[in-house]
Amino acid sequence: MPHDADYNEKSTSESYRRNFERHGYSNVHVVPRTDNLVGAIDAARLHIAYCWFDAERCARGIECLKQYRREWDGKRQTWRERPRHDWTSHAADAFRTLAQGAEVPKPKRKVWLEIPNYGSWDQRKSYIEVEVDAGWRYSEIR
Repeated sequence: MPHDADYNEKSTSESYRRNFERHGYSNVHVVPRTDNLVGAIDAARLHIAYCWFDAERCARGIECLKQYRREWDGKRQTWRERPRHDWTSHAADAFRTLAQGAEVPKPKRKVWLEIPNYGSWDQRKSYIEVEVDAGWRYSEIR
């Protein structure tokens, strides 16, 4: 559930979390509010690869994810840091919350890393084989 699910509703004096638990849901997890919006959006992008969508029943949500974007700042001639707030925002934010709260098993893959020979008389390059999470980029593990 989103970060504000623990706040009490004015009309019922009960939080969404408490309401879910009262109706029999026992494994309710509230995702904390993020300070790193760009990182959370990137996590959602990576999470898409692990999801299956029903093309008919999820058509609107899929279109929201496709159309979610940053806004162009014409005055400064650059993209703004925050995403554009429009009809896609709520669906994209909901998916981002899912990506933040869900644990996705990351498959391992093997990569070869070059080991520099600093100060060695042998100038040949050495390589080692390591296992990394599939979501990592080579530049992150150098």
